[in-house]
Amino acid sequence: MLALAAEIKAAAHDNLFAVTAMFCTLSVVLLTFCIPGTIMLNVLFGALLDVSLAVPLCVSLGALGGTFCYGLSSLAGAKVAERLDAKLLGGKGIPNLRRQVDRYRKDLLAYLLFLRLTPILPNWLINIASPVVGVPLRIFVIATVIGITPQTYLACRFGSLVSQLAQAQGIRSIVTLQDTILIAFLGVTVVGLNQLKRRFSASTASAGHHLHHSGHHPASSAQL
Repeated sequence: MLALAAEIKAAAHDNLFAVTAMFCTLSVVLLTFCIPGTIMLNVLFGALLDVSLAVPLCVSLGALGGTFCYGLSSLAGAKVAERLDAKLLGGKGIPNLRRQVDRYRKDLLAYLLFLRLTPILPNWLINIASPVVGVPLRIFVIATVIGITPQTYLACRFGSLVSQLAQAQGIRSIVTLQDTILIAFLGVTVVGLNQLKRRFSASTASAGHHLHHSGHHPASSAQL
């Protein structure tokens, strides 16, 4: 990793714009077609650029690539998304997500944030399934921007530390002001997620109780 960071830094020394543009294009393509590798690109952005520039750039690329994937899925139709779901998740991902989206329609932004900030569903499934299950583009973009920011910061920060080590500069500071802000943000996020989990769990339990008393089998409301 140190050798790779040093080589990329050297290659970008005289062609920073061209290298950055190439990585930006690659990142959007990977996200659009649900190809793994964007985390490593975020690390490389952190090694090439200042964290204060790398993070908003990577978040913007994440939102742009996710939106392109959303649009591609809208154009391709539900069959392509369902085919991918059947191949990679046994056909359970989209039906479960559709039930949850219908259930939490009034709290859709909060629910999508919950999914983005937790490992319940992979991001690629959220990207391709959102238009299929009726998630509006505006809510999708807002949830994506907010939801991917913490992991993006961590990846860029790691890249910055690797770059400092590769250049034999030594790590100037283990904990920066941005790290402190992130820790505070994560603390608020944990509290918020606990509240969302209680709300969604309570709603689920209530729905299951209602179905039980109305004579429907509770298995029809299977959770993610």
